Amino acid sequence: MIYLPPNIYGYGYVELKTLSEFKSSKQLRQILHRLLQYIAEQDSLSVSEICKKSSFSKTLKDRGNIRKYLRTLLDLKLINIDQEKTNIMSENISETKYYKLSAYGTYYLIEKNDKLPYGLLKNLLKYQGDHLLFKVLLYPYITQDSLLKINDSVIFSKILIYLHECCDRIQETIHIINHTYNQRNGYLTNQLFVWQNVHDLSNDTKVLRDFLKQKFKRDWIDKAEIKKTDDENGITVSHGLESLLISLNKERTSAIVSYRGKKYYEFIVRAAFGQYTVEVPIAALEEFYVRIFQMSIQARIQELIFSLISSYGVASAAIRILSQDPRFKQALKDTKNQFDKRYNLLKPRKRI
Repeated sequence: MIYLPPNIYGYGYVELKTLSEFKSSKQLRQILHRLLQYIAEQDSLSVSEICKKSSFSKTLKDRGNIRKYLRTLLDLKLINIDQEKTNIMSENISETKYYKLSAYGTYYLIEKNDKLPYGLLKNLLKYQGDHLLFKVLLYPYITQDSLLKINDSVIFSKILIYLHECCDRIQETIHIINHTYNQRNGYLTNQLFVWQNVHDLSNDTKVLRDFLKQKFKRDWIDKAEIKKTDDENGITVSHGLESLLISLNKERTSAIVSYRGKKYYEFIVRAAFGQYTVEVPIAALEEFYVRIFQMSIQARIQELIFSLISSYGVASAAIRILSQDPRFKQALKDTKNQFDKRYNLLKPRKRI
């Protein structure tokens, strides 16, 4: 089995899978995209409030068109009806509905764009601040409170690019998990040997012997004779009175290791190119690829943290805000420590 370090990031497969489900395969028409952005800039809006936007009134000829486009965004789950505000306002104005950006809409805007007006991203953090994307991949390093205090387009541009890349990597990770060939029952597998290649002093026989000795802790396996049964459906491992039997099942999908009549282990078997490859699980599939994702994001976080401070003097307003943020300071400290480790690896060693 592959050793995986403990999860110190506070999230795992469940959170990444949830985020991946926010993705929309549909690319919006320009007018729908503009309308979605406009809704995202506000807490919630009614049809009449949308009409007041002059740039929209020229394109959307009447309220019927606006309602048609809103229905499209609703069907795509990119917006929701703000039921609370609708209920409050309907006491004074009958049948007035208010619309607001949904969690899907928030993810869509970030996943589809690496450039947005900085004020729009700031409003996403303000009105959609509890979105899982922010809670998992941004707030552990910079608090929401600090971000809402900052008025700097460059900083928000860098953060948007980072979040956009995170969305891409989330989709890649979930795709790999769902399309990994060498896995079985949730475990990543690795080829151990080819069934047909187990004979006499072959390398596959040696690999099988080493695995069995490590797995079963039996010294006699070192001296055991390993050979196939007459029908080629079994492998015997025997020395004196001791023996193991490895037998293929009828479907040729697994091989059972039996010792003294009891099942002790089960190999995974795959048919490929006229041969049977025998595999063993090496790591939990989801956990393995989520760890790879986490490490790649951690490296990207270090780049982000460094870039946020590299272009500013200590007297800048943004840096003053970040310097008071305990999460940012910890992220900066971690970044420095990682840089120092890499730098020390490059330093020439003193000769003794």
